[in-house]
Amino acid sequence: MPSIQSFEKSPGEGIGIGYRSFDKTSNVKHPIKIVGKKYISIGNYVYIVNGLRMEAIDRWLEKTYSPEINVGDDVNIGQNAT
Repeated sequence: MPSIQSFEKSPGEGIGIGYRSFDKTSNVKHPIKIVGKKYISIGNYVYIVNGLRMEAIDRWLEKTYSPEINVGDDVNIGQNAT
């Protein structure tokens, strides 16, 4: 089971590690579930609030995938967005 962190911030503060990229100006607050961080890029000035579920699945039912999730710059995602 993937780890669930209650607060993600910039890698410079030791949080946000494991993502493909995660800008120091961004915040992901209290996610429910994040899977496949190595396939997820978070841009500049991104703010995601409580309840996020984001999954980049690289293997399912014996098939292999190459997922990518790119959250661009200046993005805000509201509560319980999936």
